[in-house]
Amino acid sequence: MLRSLVGSEMCIRDRIRGDAARAVMYMALRYNGTEPNTVDVRLSSCPCLRAGLFGNLSTLVAWHYKDPPDATEMSRNLRACFWQHNRNPFVDYPDLAGIWSSGSPEAPM
Repeated sequence: MLRSLVGSEMCIRDRIRGDAARAVMYMALRYNGTEPNTVDVRLSSCPCLRAGLFGNLSTLVAWHYKDPPDATEMSRNLRACFWQHNRNPFVDYPDLAGIWSSGSPEAPM
């Protein structure tokens, strides 16, 4: 099971938190609302779906660094590339997460 419930919140298991964070960061990088039928996925330290802000940026970045890409995630990234013809750059180049370390409360999109 990928998640468990604590109170009323969904909690991602520790061993895959970095995987989840990188997937969300990739979505924010890839989906900027410029293509038909897509929305602008933006990360924020103060998420608010009504304002279009998704994910708690500081938590995602912390998860990314605490749980770096492992062989399983790298293999999954390779398989996804075979079918989708694109890769998650945060798996291939973990230091790219530094784009959100500028002190800005929102992702640079």
